[in-house]
Amino acid sequence: MPSILIDTSTDGTTIVAAPDAFNHIRVLGLNLTADDAVTVSLKSNSTTIWKTYATNNPTTPGGIVIPTDPNNTIDCAPGEALKLGLSGAVAVAGTLEYVILGRPPIGLTTGALV
Repeated sequence: MPSILIDTSTDGTTIVAAPDAFNHIRVLGLNLTADDAVTVSLKSNSTTIWKTYATNNPTTPGGIVIPTDPNNTIDCAPGEALKLGLSGAVAVAGTLEYVILGRPPIGLTTGALV
């Protein structure tokens, strides 16, 4: 399972490059901290697929954790990159675990050969 280091303050940063049109990216886990209050989103190109709020404010400390789970359903559309959306120019850092999944070859349906 690939893992990517994240260290950016730029909205729209590509985290995982787009696979070919027959495959898609699935997020399996995320651990992210922010230098200040910021809304963080994961995007399939420009479409938001997950969104939350992160802060390092001492009264509400923390960051973002999506536990590693192979059954997670944060998926990009086929052939689209995974991008990080930030509501402001706030530094964020952490790691992301993901996998590239494909669709069944043409002529196959789930669980059966045709």
